[in-house]
Amino acid sequence: MSRALDDLSTSFRPLAFELLARLTEAGIQVKIIDTLRTQAEHEANLKNKVSWTQHSKHLDGCLRVF
Repeated sequence: MSRALDDLSTSFRPLAFELLARLTEAGIQVKIIDTLRTQAEHEANLKNKVSWTQHSKHLDGCLRVF
């Protein structure tokens, strides 16, 4: 698992930076949970019922924030 913004896909990275900038400007605190995970990590999340999708965008280097 990674929390590094550099692990985001190149097509998604600018969108993530824009979102983070807008949240920061609005004074909303953000915690990055993960930006990339392995297939094994995703399968473990499914098994532990902390993920429900079979087509996780985290496998492609997308951003998940809370």
